[in-house]
Amino acid sequence: MDTLVSVCMTNYNYENFIKESIDSVLFQTYKNFELIIIDNASTDGSVDIIKSYNDSRIKLYINDANIPLYKNLNKAASLARGELVTFLHSDDIYNPLFLSEIIKAKKKNPDKKVFVSGVYFWHDYKNDFKEWYPYKEAGVKSRPETLLNLSVFNTIGNGVNVAIDKDCFNKAGRFSDKYKYSADYDLWFRLADEHEFVYINKLLTYYRIHNNNLPHVMNKNLYMYKESLSITNRVLGRLDNIDTRLSDLACYSCNINLINRILNSGVKYKSGEMVRSMLKYTGITNPAIKKDPFYYFVYNLSYLLGDGKESSGSKVLDFIEKFVFYPRRTVVRRNMQKKLQLNCS
Repeated sequence: MDTLVSVCMTNYNYENFIKESIDSVLFQTYKNFELIIIDNASTDGSVDIIKSYNDSRIKLYINDANIPLYKNLNKAASLARGELVTFLHSDDIYNPLFLSEIIKAKKKNPDKKVFVSGVYFWHDYKNDFKEWYPYKEAGVKSRPETLLNLSVFNTIGNGVNVAIDKDCFNKAGRFSDKYKYSADYDLWFRLADEHEFVYINKLLTYYRIHNNNLPHVMNKNLYMYKESLSITNRVLGRLDNIDTRLSDLACYSCNINLINRILNSGVKYKSGEMVRSMLKYTGITNPAIKKDPFYYFVYNLSYLLGDGKESSGSKVLDFIEKFVFYPRRTVVRRNMQKKLQLNCS
């Protein structure tokens, strides 16, 4: 019998997007799935849209009161009957082949528990699509490779492109209630601690970026950054116990990427104060980053940014980010992959 897949969807006031999300599941070429939707006490027309469907595979549950996002995702997973679980936020969508490619990868690798595909970053407000391939080649990824890539580049994101064996998900401890914004990032690490990941080198999901996305609200960006940095530092410490060479490689690559990420946030929100706050915090929790001269370079450049509005300094930094820092990050990633292959050979 075909593997049953449980697609877990949570929703809160996304009436503008949820129909697209539901349709993307119903239009899957692989048909043996259930769609578990938990509405988190929405006050808009979301529930009416969900109820308009007449499909027995859709299971709707409505919370009496709003609860934290990751607690709601855990609740959805607890209701799942499938062997595999996936997590689709009600503003993201699947390519019609997503589930069939997951099942194909599972049949090819029956002993593996975590499956990951490529993803489009969909900037909804300008209808722009950015391709994101977590790895260069398809196949089974070793634990050290997965941990390193997660530490430096967060190669999975919000998890729209992930399918997990349900028993494995439960054994890993589900989404932690310790983190408000980064519990997904924490879970990927805990899974990578125990399992090799299977990567499908195809763009099969769409992560929609819009002004309502929790991670993209400016006043929450710094808090989320602190959470993810705490998780990364914890993992880097464990890598040091496994292999000092891998730990040193990860720390070096991670520091470079953090500086790029900080500059990117400052340019996006046009806030020099945000850049300086993030750099100061990172310097306290990870003093080694101050050995990189770009740390001070970015700190000084941050004064060119305005306070939430466009300025000539913003344009200069946008240029520097695209043509200096992004290429630097790309070179570091390539070098990291080469050194990783040598260390693990």
